[in-house]
Amino acid sequence: MKTKLSILPGSNQTSWPVVLGPAFTMGWLFVALTSLALSAAESPVDLLTFQSGDGEIAGWKAYQSEPGKKTGDVWKLDAEGVLTCQGQPLGYLMTDKQYKDVLLTFEWRWPAGGKPGNGGVLLRVTGENKIWPKSLEIQLNNGRAGDLWGLGGFRLEGPADRRKTMDHPKFGPLINVAHTEAVERPAGEWNQAEVRLEGGDVSVTINGKVVNRASDCELASGPLVLTAEGNEIQFRRVRAASLKKRPDVIYVPTPQEVVDKMLEMAEIKPGDKVYDLGCGDARFVVTAAKKFGVTAVGVDIDPQRIKESLENVKTNGVEHLVTIKQADIFTMDFSDANVVMLYLLPELNVRLMPQLRKLKPGSRIVSHQFDMRGAKPVQVVNLQGGGAEYDEGYDAQTIYKWVVPWEEEKENGK
Repeated sequence: MKTKLSILPGSNQTSWPVVLGPAFTMGWLFVALTSLALSAAESPVDLLTFQSGDGEIAGWKAYQSEPGKKTGDVWKLDAEGVLTCQGQPLGYLMTDKQYKDVLLTFEWRWPAGGKPGNGGVLLRVTGENKIWPKSLEIQLNNGRAGDLWGLGGFRLEGPADRRKTMDHPKFGPLINVAHTEAVERPAGEWNQAEVRLEGGDVSVTINGKVVNRASDCELASGPLVLTAEGNEIQFRRVRAASLKKRPDVIYVPTPQEVVDKMLEMAEIKPGDKVYDLGCGDARFVVTAAKKFGVTAVGVDIDPQRIKESLENVKTNGVEHLVTIKQADIFTMDFSDANVVMLYLLPELNVRLMPQLRKLKPGSRIVSHQFDMRGAKPVQVVNLQGGGAEYDEGYDAQTIYKWVVPWEEEKENGK
């Protein structure tokens, strides 16, 4: 038999026919799906190129706390590509380009013979220019390099033992997630940093060691910022690459018979809101709207799937009930759902568990083929194939159901 599977964007093909024999199992599908990358970075771009005679740096603009100061009065880029910040007055240098998900690498050092002080890099900067704007700071302060700060109300989460909040009389609400260890080098020596900010997750690596991670970071696009915080500091090799999210799984449609059974198991009631995370062609949400008259939201990150979903919604005349969103399911808020439909891999179901736990008590989660490790299902149904959409290798269809809050399941399945 032949099953046509869609390929991730960026591949050399948009689809390929896969010839599968009777021995084909979902275990093989699992291998095929997990062998594909989840995200891709553009080629890194060197952000420090040249400084013109008037002191302006290509691709950047400056904000100074003292009016009248020029970029070149504070920031100087030499022929070797080393950018020196004099530290005064307080302010920052920000890129013209906006970034949301980004892989940022750079090097910094405190001048030899000088006293290390304060500095930082800001990401997802929004709002007015001021000291300091709403943003995520990767702190470079001496002894605290790798600390993460949510400035001006910027949201982020981290381990309770390393996270603290405060209301600063001048800078407003602040959130700090402390680093795990100090690994920066002495003054005069270069430090290497890598920051990966993707969706709600951020990781900070300094001199080859991961020293911090945080989650649920606020989603926003903004410039990259280098700060002037009163002390001389030098930067070089500042490079950024935008990250482009790819689908986490290959699109394999759920047979309509299985769709109907899953919606039946979900026990949909008037007033419920149904979400399908990774909606494909929107068959779940369209069926829910037509059969039960409820509102429904289909979410996918693949533009092609979004196009197909919108066409399906329009064809079936359910635009007043169904919303289609192009979004990353791992960073979005779907806490208003009463029913969540899944056809993802087991580890992706597990990755969703922190969000699923936030659903209202009594909410139902129904998954096609794959369970959710650590959560004991209240119902498991096995369907035998035979319908027109069943291929020879997909004749066994398993459906799992959980109700929030679910019962925790031990490793042995009990």
